[in-house]
Amino acid sequence: MSRLAAVFIVSIVLSLISVAGCSRSSEARSIKLPPTPAFSNRQKWGVIITPHLRLRQQPMVDSRLVTTFWNPGNIILEILSQTSVKETIDDQSGYWYQISYDGLTGWVFGGHVEIVDSREEALKRTRQLQ
Repeated sequence: MSRLAAVFIVSIVLSLISVAGCSRSSEARSIKLPPTPAFSNRQKWGVIITPHLRLRQQPMVDSRLVTTFWNPGNIILEILSQTSVKETIDDQSGYWYQISYDGLTGWVFGGHVEIVDSREEALKRTRQLQ
């Protein structure tokens, strides 16, 4: 077999493979992607409305304590995310919020935090609480 014939046969086989792989399906495909906070441009802020608040490593009452905010009248928390299910703890209902504050990151229970839509609203609210 000549080299030209071998190249011709290989090109025919590759063409058939590529045509077979390009068949159209009558069924539409849908891809479900999980929510991604990085694509959200809506930022939330939290103001602590109790005399103290515990920052925990995980969104659970028995999770390891990171720190406690005492007399936190002027603390504004940046809300990073929230749990999907509300909980009731000590007759308070709320979500757990993952927050960032002054280099610390952790989870706080929302029954002790007022959530607002802007940092300006949070500043205004802290002035009202003092």
